[in-house]
Amino acid sequence: MFAEVILPLKLAAYYTYTIPDTWREKVAVGKRVLVPFGKSKYYAGIIARIHTEKPNLGLIKSIEEVLDEQPILSQIQLEFWAWLASYYMCTIGEVMETALPNYFKLSSERFFKLSEDTLGNEQIESLIENGSEEDMLLEAIRSSGQLSFKEIKENFGNKKGLHSLNKLIDCGLIEPIDIVKDKYKARYEKFIRLHYDYTDTFKINEAFNLLQSKSPQQYKVLMTYFSLTKNYDGVLKSDLLHKADSNAAVLKSIIDKGILVEFSQQVDRFSIQKNVEIRKAVLCSDQELAYNSITNQLQEKKVVLLRGITGSGKTEVYIKLIQEHKAQGKTCLLVLPEIALTQQIVSRLNHYFGTDFLVYHSLISQNKRYEIWKKVQAGEISFIIGTRSALFLPFQNLDLAIIDEEHDSSLKQTDSNPKFHLRDSIIHYAQTLGTKILLGSATPSVETYFNVLQGKYGYTELLTRYGAAQIPEIELINLREHEVAQGMKSFYSEQLLNAVTKTVANGQQAILFQNRRGYSPYIQCNTCGFVQKCDHCDVRLTYHSYHKLLVCHYCNKKYSLKPTCLDCGSSELKTKGLGTQKVEEEINLFLPNMKLGRLDLDAAGSIAKIDHILNQFKNKDFDVLIGTQMVSKGLDFENLTLVGVVQADIFFSFIEYKTDEKAFQTLHQVSGRVGRGLQPGKVLIQTSDPQNKVIQFVLNNDWKGFVEQELKMREKFIYPPYCKLLKISIKHIKEDLVKIYADKIVLKLNQTIKGIVLGPNIPPVSRIRNQFIREILIKLPKNKYLAGEKQKIQDVIASELMTLDNRNFSIDIFVDV
Repeated sequence: MFAEVILPLKLAAYYTYTIPDTWREKVAVGKRVLVPFGKSKYYAGIIARIHTEKPNLGLIKSIEEVLDEQPILSQIQLEFWAWLASYYMCTIGEVMETALPNYFKLSSERFFKLSEDTLGNEQIESLIENGSEEDMLLEAIRSSGQLSFKEIKENFGNKKGLHSLNKLIDCGLIEPIDIVKDKYKARYEKFIRLHYDYTDTFKINEAFNLLQSKSPQQYKVLMTYFSLTKNYDGVLKSDLLHKADSNAAVLKSIIDKGILVEFSQQVDRFSIQKNVEIRKAVLCSDQELAYNSITNQLQEKKVVLLRGITGSGKTEVYIKLIQEHKAQGKTCLLVLPEIALTQQIVSRLNHYFGTDFLVYHSLISQNKRYEIWKKVQAGEISFIIGTRSALFLPFQNLDLAIIDEEHDSSLKQTDSNPKFHLRDSIIHYAQTLGTKILLGSATPSVETYFNVLQGKYGYTELLTRYGAAQIPEIELINLREHEVAQGMKSFYSEQLLNAVTKTVANGQQAILFQNRRGYSPYIQCNTCGFVQKCDHCDVRLTYHSYHKLLVCHYCNKKYSLKPTCLDCGSSELKTKGLGTQKVEEEINLFLPNMKLGRLDLDAAGSIAKIDHILNQFKNKDFDVLIGTQMVSKGLDFENLTLVGVVQADIFFSFIEYKTDEKAFQTLHQVSGRVGRGLQPGKVLIQTSDPQNKVIQFVLNNDWKGFVEQELKMREKFIYPPYCKLLKISIKHIKEDLVKIYADKIVLKLNQTIKGIVLGPNIPPVSRIRNQFIREILIKLPKNKYLAGEKQKIQDVIASELMTLDNRNFSIDIFVDV
């Protein structure tokens, strides 16, 4: 028998292994197996297929061990992995690497131990000088039994450790071994239970009488124990001591008397109370109409779009849908685009579900991710809130998936393969799982609304704000007019500054939105015009004033700020442009009595920090919150009545077919943060081009008008949704080689595929991390030949790459960019 195994490596094919007789009864599709790979490595792979067809290969290695009692993946999940690899043009190994928590991905680690000849052989050991680095390393290995390569580097240094290690290997004194370690560490807690001798009523009363007369403190602990459990199950030791207001010494005395017993037990890293429903979702009439429309359409359609304006109460509709499905014993998934949004919505959901749900995203610990995976696989969790990574959980009965802010670009993975879009992927997945999909947004994506127009998706609207909240008034501030009238202070009109002052004076709060972090985009020499760029990327360095550093936002390299120009030596250096740090500094200068907060990637480096800043704003510790797009999504503050967009024009500085769509969505979304309480809200948008068509659509709250115009433009110039758009990004450290390869690719593609090939183009940032870049855009027709055309593209890339002497290329393919 043979097994086709998926390995967590960039390998397109499955690898074939023989199944030894000892494992034939244990193997199954979806189980992990430990297999050798290469000369000395071992990996945990996933069995994708079992068969008896002997492949036409040389030596076929054997499976070493079956790691799971039950499959960790179903056949449906494996088929979904294969679809992801095919559709997003990557390898099945890369899908595995992304999909599984780290603790499923075992690999061997190299250790070093004394060789058999060395043990007790003084003649061999005399090859090493006493007291030398090699002698010290040899003794360390002897005393420990074995040392890993990492431990040797940490204790002996990179250079010295490697030199000593090589010398000991050359002398035959030590030898390498590869050991596979289980990465998962179970969590154990101390529990207390009643001793079996005290399980009858007579013995219990005897214990109480003894303790009541001789030790009131011990009596109190025992009484507390019985208040916490009615069936003699163990109670958490820490809970018992806390509830009894006692200490470990008192408890130990009871244990020593043989009345209670202490034991350890494995526990989860999360706590859930199942089937808890604190209160029912109560909908207003408009929400009820939307809810009924959704439930009716989901009877016939697999996907329904809910377009609900900001503040209309889409979340309450989600909650009622989830409650109804959970009541029927079905599983629900709520997807959020940003990890930063999870805490606010979790706080709201606690009011409806208690703790009967779990949160799953990439920043929770690997131990916890593993435990949640196992619980979902066992069907013990009926409601998950997650981000992109939740797509890969092993759902057994996923009946409803809700994707909130379905338009958001964060739903597309761009930093590693598979470069998948969660919305599109889960819609495909749902066809197999039988899952119903609800998409929600105030500004749905053009592609999603196109599917509504084509009749593929159902559609309903929620166009009034919840309760007494009113849609905010939007006003444009013409920066050119204000500059002529000298009504500007730096980048801020008097109108904006006065509005902030008035808002705060009335006891309300404001947000100032600037979609660029740092102090200023760059520093320029006024004498010669020189702007310092990153040594490794073809991009200007951003100035961060807090640490007096210039930072590359592509490779994150930091440079100290020099007092003079690196080109001409002049000291006339000026900051150019505007980032959130500079907004904070200048607003503090112009409005000195304001309490300011800032929320951007620099200020909020962790989930805890983001939550802290948002809670401070909610508790009115800040009058004004300054931020990037992190303040534009999903936030709800009753006291927020003013949003000021400092520079709306920066949204239109990008060269991309989605530029207008992203600009409209961001401006509309940040406007929606305001006026959600009892007080009316206002939005001030500063722009040098008030007649800009996108800004006019935002001003008039005309989403449908914008989408209709956008669809006409995309149809005319053949962009999605009227085609499938691929971008091939080719990178190499030598510019001439990347140009040669890119030109060859374009020539061959034009001869091979039926589509429009554009390029190769030099992107705006043409070098990142010392690699020069060329880009090729491909527009493919949406028809039954699409999969075949994509395979031809991959074949062309592979064949042309083989013709080059230097193959150190990095090739990224983005599907539906």
